[in-house]
Amino acid sequence: MIYQWIFLISLWCLSFATFADIGVSPIIVDLIGKDADTEIAVKNFDTKNNAYVEVTPYRLVHPANHAAPKKRVRDPEKEGLLVFPAKLVLLPGQTQFVRIIKTAKSLTKDQVYEVDFIPKVATRLISQKTPDGLQLGIRIIVGYGARITLRPDNPSPSLSVKRVNNQLIIKNTGNTLLTITSCTQQISQKKMEIPLEAYTLFAGQMTKKTLTRLTQVTLEASFMGKSLNTFYTD
Repeated sequence: MIYQWIFLISLWCLSFATFADIGVSPIIVDLIGKDADTEIAVKNFDTKNNAYVEVTPYRLVHPANHAAPKKRVRDPEKEGLLVFPAKLVLLPGQTQFVRIIKTAKSLTKDQVYEVDFIPKVATRLISQKTPDGLQLGIRIIVGYGARITLRPDNPSPSLSVKRVNNQLIIKNTGNTLLTITSCTQQISQKKMEIPLEAYTLFAGQMTKKTLTRLTQVTLEASFMGKSLNTFYTD
């Protein structure tokens, strides 16, 4: 999942457009251990204009539900994450770094955050003279959201994989985020990949799939880039 949005601030006709052009890396970060920290690079790809970027952290209370509201982090000590600076002024072509620090004292399961990087530009309509007179264009802002996962002090990755009739049920039964790297089924002596709705499973999250064949399913998963045991259904 890539956290990226395009906001159309003003739109009348599509004759021309201007862009706020930044890049953010990395956009997926794991922090584990006391006072763990990292840096996220923000680059201004515009070679002529400054970029003004606001940096805002949010807590994802229900990270598996993309439609769920997110809670803005206002007190780093109480809410587990410190992000600074809150604003950047990037010269043309310049790269600056935003520091991410885990302030949570003790965690029994993952806490998931999103840090938004949104360029700020004038919201007035953009005008341009043409042979037909004055026309209005659009201003496009591309923003990024980095996912920050604070891992528990004692991670316990665990996965349940079972088949009930023709339903494949996969549940993260541990206390930390897991990634499904492969899910296959033997069909006519060939190993076929089973497409899933979710490949990233947060603690407690479940995903289901209706199977077209009642043959054994083989699933591979990883925890923080390290492979777990292979899982099988009956």
